[in-house]
Amino acid sequence: MLSVPHRLRYRLAYDHRLCRTVLGVFVRALRSAYRRQARRSGFANGETGMVTSVQRFGGSLNLHVHFHTLVLDGVFVRDADGTLHFHPAPTPTDDDVRRVVRRVRRRLAQLGIGEVAGTDGDVDPLADESEALAGLSRGSVLGRAALGGRAGRGPLRIGADPDTPWVDRDVPLHAHDSGFDLHATVHVAAGDRGRLAELCRYLCRPPFAQHRLRKLIDGRIAVALQRPWADGTTHLVFTPMEVLARLVPLVPRPRINLLIYHGVLAPNAPWRRVVVAREEESSVAGSVVAATPPSAATDAMALPDDGCLRIRPRYRSWAELMRRAFDTDVLACPRCGERMILLATIEDPAVIRRILAHLGLSLDTGDPLPERGPPEPGDR
Repeated sequence: MLSVPHRLRYRLAYDHRLCRTVLGVFVRALRSAYRRQARRSGFANGETGMVTSVQRFGGSLNLHVHFHTLVLDGVFVRDADGTLHFHPAPTPTDDDVRRVVRRVRRRLAQLGIGEVAGTDGDVDPLADESEALAGLSRGSVLGRAALGGRAGRGPLRIGADPDTPWVDRDVPLHAHDSGFDLHATVHVAAGDRGRLAELCRYLCRPPFAQHRLRKLIDGRIAVALQRPWADGTTHLVFTPMEVLARLVPLVPRPRINLLIYHGVLAPNAPWRRVVVAREEESSVAGSVVAATPPSAATDAMALPDDGCLRIRPRYRSWAELMRRAFDTDVLACPRCGERMILLATIEDPAVIRRILAHLGLSLDTGDPLPERGPPEPGDR
């Protein structure tokens, strides 16, 4: 996980091109480190792969743009016969982590990006576009209220001990350089799919869980921290307006991709089709999966009898996507429970109207449902 200086966080929050530039520098530094280790082990022209989740939030509902990057802990190398083999990398050291973060800081400084960028005399494009959003973003980055009588002040802390001394923790595989922090302590063993799935869910989680919010008697809102702070703080207290002011900057701009693949996992990488080969049946079996219930579909995608890996089909069927995303079996007949077969997808409006008229069904789309607030605790 790479975090950047506070001033740079503000700029990355609204400038996605700059955000991708910083991420690109970080990814190239990681790639160079793995390729360098591979060459030392005698493997030239190795390539690794990564997946980055660009998170915009911190644990206190603050605007905190940082990068969670999952890295294949090793490189793929193509042999003389054209076969790809994966070669694990040696265990990283503290010096390796420090070298990567130092390389990131130096390269960004060469590009004019870093801790000193964004001085008071610089133009603020976000303020020119929306002064209100710029003010909310600055307050959120600094952890201070941006509106009302408490503007410029931090939230009330529950459990904080003002006399708690500051203690520098010596964490392995953690490096700090001029505001840039790199943590590399999380490692998932090969084959531990459960732990990997848990880590991926953590990377793709929303800014906060609803159970962390608690309304106090006076109407203020207490937000539980995921972990107590060093001074003992367990909750932060906000007014409802302050909570909304914290949430607004966390919303990314439209059409912004926050999940990015790199290296051999990139969408157009030449080795991707081989690297992401899965234990699936052939395309013929794939058509059978769409017509079978979810339990049978899981069995149908087991390892074939010949033990060979099948390349994942380029496209997934509509029914399979619905099953994977919403756990809904759309091919189960609601009347008899038997399996249905998708015959055709009708998109022509004229044909749709003729079918509805023949069935005696209304062509009126109906009025939209009325707006409603969030469900109350205990509602089902």
